[in-house]
Amino acid sequence: MRALVLLLMSAIATVGAYAQQERRLALVLANEDYPAEIGRLTNTHEDAAKVESALRDIGFSVTKVLDANAGDLDAAITDFEIAVDREAADGDKVVAFVYASMHGASADVNGRTRNFLLPAREQIASSGQLFRKGVRIDQLISGLGATEAEAVFVVSDACRNSIATSFSKSTNKGFVPINAGPGILVAYATAPGTTTPDDGLFADVLARELRVSGRKASFAMFSAVEAISRARPYEGQPFISPGGLPDWLCFNGCAEDESAANNRESARAQAIANYSEPGPPAYAVAVPLGGAACSANKFSESNAEIYLKAKSQLEMDGNLESASSTLQDLKGRRLNCHEISATNRLEAALAVELLEYNRAAQALENAIRTGALSVEETSKTYYQLYQIHSIVDRNEAAIAYLDVWLDLPNSKPTRTAIWNFAVLNYLTGRNSTALQFARQVAEMDGEPAEEMVINLIASLEQIVPENYPNE
Repeated sequence: MRALVLLLMSAIATVGAYAQQERRLALVLANEDYPAEIGRLTNTHEDAAKVESALRDIGFSVTKVLDANAGDLDAAITDFEIAVDREAADGDKVVAFVYASMHGASADVNGRTRNFLLPAREQIASSGQLFRKGVRIDQLISGLGATEAEAVFVVSDACRNSIATSFSKSTNKGFVPINAGPGILVAYATAPGTTTPDDGLFADVLARELRVSGRKASFAMFSAVEAISRARPYEGQPFISPGGLPDWLCFNGCAEDESAANNRESARAQAIANYSEPGPPAYAVAVPLGGAACSANKFSESNAEIYLKAKSQLEMDGNLESASSTLQDLKGRRLNCHEISATNRLEAALAVELLEYNRAAQALENAIRTGALSVEETSKTYYQLYQIHSIVDRNEAAIAYLDVWLDLPNSKPTRTAIWNFAVLNYLTGRNSTALQFARQVAEMDGEPAEEMVINLIASLEQIVPENYPNE
C-alpha cells in the first residue's frame, strides 16, 4: 500500500547529453502565400524560423520548406519519411519532428471528419479540391508511424484566422481530435472547431519549452500546451494527443541541473513551512461569477500599455527580472477592479516561474476576491489554485479548489483532472469519493484501463464497503 501511495503522489507532482546513437530529424513547413479566397497569412515564416532555431539548438537536423504547393508538400513529406528510414537502417534511434505553420481545415471523408493542411499558391474552391490538394494529417501520421522512428512528433500550428471561402456544409475551419498510436505525439494549436490568431504565441512558447533542460519530451510538450492555455480563451485552447513516448527521450538532456533541482525543492519546502491562510479561502467565499461585482471592464490606455509590457516580458521574452520590475510599476498606479484582477493573475504567473508558490496562491486568491473575473477566467483561476496547492502538498485545499472547478458551469473536466481528483481524495482518506472518480477514469480509458487506475480501484475496493455513501 505504501508503494502505491508514493506512486500516486508522484503522479500529481509537478543542448544536454543525447543518447549516444540517437538521430534527430525535423521537417518544418510554413505557408503564407495563399490566394485571396483562402486568405494570406503574415507570421508563419517567422514562427517557423523560431521553431527551427530551437530544434537546431537541441540537436535536430532541420529541413525547412516555405510556401509549398501541393506537389512541394507531398515531395517534402515523402523525402522526410525516406530520410527517417535511412537513418534507422544505420542502427540509430531516430526521433522525427514535424512542425506545420499554415492554414488548416477539416472535412467529412466517407462519414468521418478528417484534418487537412492547406498548400500555398493553390486554388481550393471546393471540397474535392481540398481532398486532392490538401495534406490529410491522419495520413501524415500513419506514414510517419510506418517508418522505423522510435518517436514521432506532429505539431500543427494551423487553423490560422478564418478561411474566406466555404467549400460545403461538411467543411469547417477547426481541426478535430485524433488518436495517435504508440510513440507518436500529436499537438494542435487550437481546440476542435475553432481558430487561433496569427500572432506567433504558439511558436514562441513551443520554442521556449523545447530548450528547457532536464525534462522528458512529453512533459515539455504538455508544458507548452499548458502555457498557451493560460494565455488563450477557452475557444482557442490547444490540445494534445500523447502516444506513449519512450522514457529515455528528453529534448534537452534528462538530468536537471543539480542547482536548479535543489532550488526547486528548497522553494517547495519553504512554501510548505511558511504558508498561512490569508483569511477565508476563495472556495469558501461566495464570489459572483461573470465579473458582476466589478463595474469596470477594461484597462485605461496608460495602464494597459504597462500591463502588456510586463506580460510580453514574462510570456514572450522569459525575462523574469524585467517583468517583475514592470509589474511593480503597474501595482504602484491607481487601478480599477478589473485592472487589479488582471494584475494579480499576471503576478501569479510570474511567481510560479520564480518558484514563489505562496505568493502565487495569494495573488490568485486576490484575483478571485475582486469579483472582476469572467466565468472563463474564474474557471482557469480555480484550476491554477488547485495545481499550486498540489505542488506543495496542501491536499485538502487542492481538493477544495478542484471540487469547485469541477462544479463550475463552463469547466471541461479532462481525464487528468478527474484522475487527480480521485488521487487527492485517496491521499486524504476520502476513499468512497476516490473510488467513484477512479471508476469514472477507468470508463474513460475503456478496455483495458491504465494499470495505475486498475491498482487504485483494486485497493479502494478492499477498503470501501459495497454501496458505501460518499463522504
